[in-house]
Amino acid sequence: ENTVEMTGGTVGRSIHGGYSLGNGVVRNNTVDIKGGQVTETVHGGYSNGSGNVTENKVFVSGGEVGKAVFGGLADKNSTGVVQNNEVNITGGTLSEDVRGGQSDGSGEVKENTVTISGEKTTVNGTVYGGYSKGSGAVSNNTVTMTGGKVEKEVRGGYSNGSGDVTENEVFVKGGTVSKTIFGGFAGEKSNGEVKGNTVTIEGGTISEKVRGGYSNGAGSVIGNEVTMTGGEVKGNVYGGYSNGSGNAESNTVTINGGSVLDGIRGGQSAGGAVTGNTID
Repeated sequence: ENTVEMTGGTVGRSIHGGYSLGNGVVRNNTVDIKGGQVTETVHGGYSNGSGNVTENKVFVSGGEVGKAVFGGLADKNSTGVVQNNEVNITGGTLSEDVRGGQSDGSGEVKENTVTISGEKTTVNGTVYGGYSKGSGAVSNNTVTMTGGKVEKEVRGGYSNGSGDVTENEVFVKGGTVSKTIFGGFAGEKSNGEVKGNTVTIEGGTISEKVRGGYSNGAGSVIGNEVTMTGGEVKGNVYGGYSNGSGNAESNTVTINGGSVLDGIRGGQSAGGAVTGNTID
C-alpha cells in the first residue's frame, strides 16, 4: 500500500507506485499526479515475477506524462493475474497510451478500468481497459469517457496473444474520440474468440468507426453489441467484424438516438460464416 503524489517539478524517468521483480503480490499501490512533468511511464503497480498485480491505481488531474500510463502491468516474465487496477484521468496531457491493466506474460487481464473526464483532458495515444500480449484471457475490462479528447482509438479489451477477449465494455457519454472505438479487439497474432463485448454511446463524438467486437486473427466474433442513444459517429458502425478466417455470429447494433453518418452492419466476416446478426 505505497503512494506516490506529485504536484509539480520534473521526473526524468518513470514512476511506479509498487514494483516487484520477485514472487510477491503487487497490490493497492497508488500514484496521484496533480501537476508537473513525468518524462517516461507511470505505473500504479508493476511485476516481472509470479505475483498478481491487483487493485493498483493511477490518478491524473494535471501535469504531463511523456509516455504510457498503466494501472497495473505484469511484464513478459510474469505469470500473475492483472485484476481490478484503475486509471482515472480528470485533467492533464498524456502523450501516449493509457492502459488500465496489461499482461505481457501468461496471466489473465480482467476487471480493470479507465475513466476519462474533464473538458481539457487530452490523451494523445490509444486507451485500453485491458491489454494482453501473452496467453491470458482479457475479460470484463471497462473504459468510460464523459469528457476530454482521445486522439487515437479506444479499446475495452485487446489481445494480441492466444487468449479470448470477452465481455469488455466501452461507455461514451461525452468528449471526442478521433479514431475508432472497439468493445473487444483481437490482433493478427491472436486465435482467441471475441465474444460478448459491448460499446454504449450516449453522447460525444466519434470521428471514425465503432465496432462492438473485432478480430484480425483466426477467432470468431460472437455476440458483441453496439447500443447508441445519443452522440455522433462519423464513420460506420458494426456489431461484429471478423477480418480473418473466423465467423461473425449473433452480433447486434441497436440505434435509439444520436446520428451515424455512414453505414451500419450487424456482422461481417472476410473469411468465415456470417449468421444471426441483427440491427434494431
